[in-house]
Amino acid sequence: MPINAVALDLEAGRNPARWNCVLRACCLGILPLIAVGILMCISLIKMLREDKQRAVAKPPSERT
Repeated sequence: MPINAVALDLEAGRNPARWNCVLRACCLGILPLIAVGILMCISLIKMLREDKQRAVAKPPSERT
């Protein structure tokens, strides 16, 4: 029984098309980078909000 949908119509001993293997490899390589980028954006936004709150909480004479 085939494990994935790509192999449904393949006979035993045959491999999927090369473009299909390359596409899957690229997706597996790009998805972690996207996830890390999203986490970095969330962290940056959180830090900027904290800095803004600190700046607003200080009296004008102490702001630099």
